[in-house]
Amino acid sequence: MSLQMSTRLLSIKLNPGRLGRLTPLPIVVVALSTAVVWPFYFARSAGPGQARGAQLISTHDMAEHLIVMEQFDKVLRSGVLYPRWLPDVNRGYGSAWPNFYPPGFYYLTSAIHTVVADWVNALLTATVLVLALSFLAFYKLSRTFCGRFSSIVGAALYLLWPYHILNLYWRGAMPEFAGFALAPLIVLFAYRLAEHSTGKYYAALGLSYGALILIHLPGSYLVGWAAAFYGLLLGLEKRDWKIPLRLWSAMGIGLLLAAIYWLPAAVEEKDAYENISAIFPYDGSYLPFLRPLGAFGDLLNRTLAAQIIALLTSLVVIWSLKPRRAKALQEPPSLNEQERTASFMKAQVRPFAVLALGTTLMSTALSAPISGIMPKIQLVGFPCRWLVVSGLFTALLVGAAIERLMTTTRAGMSRLKAGAGAAALAAVTVLNVSATIGWVVIRALSNPSLKIPESLIEPNYTPRDSMPPDQLPDVPNARFVLEGGSALVTRWDPEFREITEESGVQNFLRLRTYYFPGWMARIDGNPAKMIGDGSGLQLIFVPPGKHRVDVFLVDTAARTLGSLCSAAGLLLISILALFTGRLSGWRDWISRKGSISQRGKRCSVESVN
Repeated sequence: MSLQMSTRLLSIKLNPGRLGRLTPLPIVVVALSTAVVWPFYFARSAGPGQARGAQLISTHDMAEHLIVMEQFDKVLRSGVLYPRWLPDVNRGYGSAWPNFYPPGFYYLTSAIHTVVADWVNALLTATVLVLALSFLAFYKLSRTFCGRFSSIVGAALYLLWPYHILNLYWRGAMPEFAGFALAPLIVLFAYRLAEHSTGKYYAALGLSYGALILIHLPGSYLVGWAAAFYGLLLGLEKRDWKIPLRLWSAMGIGLLLAAIYWLPAAVEEKDAYENISAIFPYDGSYLPFLRPLGAFGDLLNRTLAAQIIALLTSLVVIWSLKPRRAKALQEPPSLNEQERTASFMKAQVRPFAVLALGTTLMSTALSAPISGIMPKIQLVGFPCRWLVVSGLFTALLVGAAIERLMTTTRAGMSRLKAGAGAAALAAVTVLNVSATIGWVVIRALSNPSLKIPESLIEPNYTPRDSMPPDQLPDVPNARFVLEGGSALVTRWDPEFREITEESGVQNFLRLRTYYFPGWMARIDGNPAKMIGDGSGLQLIFVPPGKHRVDVFLVDTAARTLGSLCSAAGLLLISILALFTGRLSGWRDWISRKGSISQRGKRCSVESVN
């Protein structure tokens, strides 16, 4: 069989359009995503008497997220729309975790939990969904510039990047894992807003960026910088200074939308204890690591190397394969395909290449001078998180290289050159997919089983200068400092407590809860003073006699302002999304009225003259 006939049969078998007609792409993607995450959840069985979570693989953060998921849902079910307190962690002394950690992923798992009763199965469902959405979001972005086949390959690579899957199998960093689904949408809407200044794209970019802030703050910080720089590069390409202003304005709307989270966190961070930045300083964790850090450090270094190889290979293919004029007997590509490819190669490859190279370097020690002047860079925690952004733009360049290869091959490129380009792209794809399977998944299967503690002990987000939770005594929920009184807890909800107390003398009622701004007390319906004692616990002054004490968590000024800003952001997004056509019509109507008025004035002047 001739080479030409074999190639034709292979293209028929792998025709994405035909496959898409037989099986819808979302179904294929969900099946692929399920296969990718299945070993993490079902490679081992829980032993007799063990909790369901014991069959999972031990990771850095998974046990923590499982506990927070349950606690967050408990507060939601108590009637609190935006939880800011986890009542049962730290041995019952509580934590202000949700006041400082983005709540988006926990809202998702709580929504799934209303249908899926078991928490591990709810987490499995969320994992499959966000992984599938990361493929579909990237595919939607890539299809703006490339053909279907190139976009599918790029999206599959984006889904299977070693660093992407590493966030599940080794780190258990579920909010960061979910952030992969939103990063392509931010770039997509940034591009569309740069091309068309319409309200719906302002709304879409603001909504997607605000959602990423509410899911993973470090990821939103990095993607935000990349999107802002992308707007600047597009403005330079088109010589239009309005483009970056449009993109930055839309991202400002996203910041406004997410203010319910970040504004109180920024204002009240002075009241909370935090040691993560001291334990893991940003400037001490650049890739590749300069000191051995065991299997995980070696895995990160290999992940970086595999992604760099894919990036450099795609750039070589793009800039070395120059399309030739089509031969007379060959059918040229369609005009739409030519226009799309030419537009993408001219206007988008250079910005994508700059961003891919720049964000890759930002994960290494070479970026230290730049990182040193970036505000709040410690929020990122680890420079390796730049691989989220560099992975996005590298996968786009791989898709662009495939598109260039396919276009130039149809235009008459030599078989040798086309074969070399195809072999190089196939090799880097196989390298990264193999790295994911071999380095990330298979090596993770040898790690121990996950151990979920009965209560999360986490000193972060406890009151500053308070006693660490593991040093606090095991005492009743409410007790008097001085002897001679009784305290009966009649209600103990996550953010509301009711105690009936009686004391023959003026006394202090101490509750088994950390004191944090927002906690207030009433005695018989009248405001009462609450302070934090030397251990950081709630202390209420009570007069002699029998009284009812209510303790509850309210919004501080910063939380109220953040909620109002978010409501304003949501309203603005709704207006921009719903009234785009009308707003455009009003602008046209005003323009027409202005031109009519000017013509009327000219006619009046001419008649007078």
